[in-house]
Order: sequence, then C-alpha cells, then structure tokens
Amino acid sequence: MSRQSAHTFRKITSQNAAPTAANPVTVNVDLLTEMDRGVAEGYIDHALAKSKALFSINHEVNSFTVNEIIRSRGPVAKILRNGSPIRSGHIEEISSSAEIS
Repeated sequence: MSRQSAHTFRKITSQNAAPTAANPVTVNVDLLTEMDRGVAEGYIDHALAKSKALFSINHEVNSFTVNEIIRSRGPVAKILRNGSPIRSGHIEEISSSAEIS
C-alpha cells in the first residue's frame, strides 16, 4: 500500500500562477543573484504577488543580493534570514508580502 503525501509540488509559471493558497511558497535556489538585476527584481515581484512567501537560498558575492532587492520593495515581512546549514556561504531567506496563516 502506498502512502500519498499531503504536499503537492508544481512548477509555477506566469500562465498558472494565481494568488491563492494553491501556491503557498515560491522556492528559488542558486539562481536569483545569477540573473540580470532587472530580471531578478521582476521574478521577486511576481513571486511575492503570486505566492504567500518566497523561500530563497542564494549566495551574496555577486553585484546584488536577494535581501537588497526585497528591502527595496517596501513593506515586506522578513520571516527568516540565516546562514544555510546545507549550502556553505549561502543565505536562506523567507519573505512575504502577505499575512502568513
């Protein structure tokens, strides 16, 4: 007998993203600070608008950081910001523009 997980994972795109509980968290690992800053800003804006939270694991050695972009967005709740225990030299951040329930 197989046990089905209560959690569902799906790829979020601009075509299927909607600001509902169906997309509670957008996860980004090792990508945002590798993008052009303008593209990263658009990604973060989209993630914060379409999900309840953004979970990011990225390093801070490029020309900008995820934290810099998020702080420039205005009132965004920073729920967590710590060094990553699984990725040396990386920062784990959870941010939200919505109330987390």
